Amino acid sequence: HFLSASGGTEKLNYYMSFNHADEQGIIQKSDGHYNSFRINSSAKIRPWLKMGENLSVGRNVIHAVNEEDEWNAVLIEAISIDPITKVRKDDGSWDGSKFNTVANPVAHLDRTKAESRDFDFSGDAYADITILKDFVWSSKFGYNQTYSNFYDWKPSFFVKVGEENHQTSVSRDYYESREWVAPSFLTW
Repeated sequence: HFLSASGGTEKLNYYMSFNHADEQGIIQKSDGHYNSFRINSSAKIRPWLKMGENLSVGRNVIHAVNEEDEWNAVLIEAISIDPITKVRKDDGSWDGSKFNTVANPVAHLDRTKAESRDFDFSGDAYADITILKDFVWSSKFGYNQTYSNFYDWKPSFFVKVGEENHQTSVSRDYYESREWVAPSFLTW
């Protein structure tokens, strides 16, 4: 879903937008929920002075599966496991291949509980000062802040020797970043 509004006059311009997206991945338990808001405006204060700002805020929640490991990625497991291994044994427990060391991809998905929650704020304010007819001094101050939390839960399980985890674990990784920028330049 996308909603935007824009308008202005000879001296004032604005643009606002809101975006929401829910995406399903091609693999079960891989999806994302994305929201963002943006506002930009500029104003010609004097014939020689233009000022403006650009602000954006974003929030994402992403459920992920292992797709980056060349040996243990779910898609690699799905195409590499032998075709005669059943997903489950007759007693309902997970089955594992007796012919190779590839993990059961459906069992792998069943125990996948990873989630990433991200927040991002970016903004800048600027001023353009016309010194002479063809000389414009531009000055800007920008700020970006990002928070990211990654949560993972790994249950204990046993499918077969080599496809097992004897201890349940919970983890949280946290990342935070703050950046400032203040460029100024003269164009001619």
